[in-house]
Amino acid sequence: MIFIPFNEPWRNGHIESLNGRFQKLVWDKYRIRNLVHLRDESSKFQAQHNTYQDYRKEHFCRIPGYGYTETYLPESFEYDVAQPLPITTGMIHFIRQVDENGCVSILNETFHVEKNLSYEYVWAVLNTREQSLSFYYKATKLSDKKLVLKTDYHIREEVKNRLSIEHFLKP
Repeated sequence: MIFIPFNEPWRNGHIESLNGRFQKLVWDKYRIRNLVHLRDESSKFQAQHNTYQDYRKEHFCRIPGYGYTETYLPESFEYDVAQPLPITTGMIHFIRQVDENGCVSILNETFHVEKNLSYEYVWAVLNTREQSLSFYYKATKLSDKKLVLKTDYHIREEVKNRLSIEHFLKP
């Protein structure tokens, strides 16, 4: 999972496009009365959006160089939103701009990286298995990434092994 910098939505056009369509076709169109109404309208939006996306996939897959692999969750996939998901082993990625003091904010915590990187972007990787946080800097597209800081990062919840897809399938 990758988190883009705050207040820089142009860094993830796919998500912002989806957000814009949802704004236009749900939030602006309906006065949502309650959670049941929101879920109903969201389901309708999802069906319409997926149909639109399927059309785009079919169109662009015929153009040389635009093909890609499709992966879908099985029809029997089910997730109860009332059940909290555990933190599982893996990596969480953040892109953050270093402030004028050489600091970066991640998960409401501030980390001093390097003052000479002020106003540059760093890539932070939270390793939930190791419970460590690493900061990398890459000066140019062609340069190698440089480890700037690695620190322990204690996760306040139990970290569990990843859940397999079978965990979410209806019997």
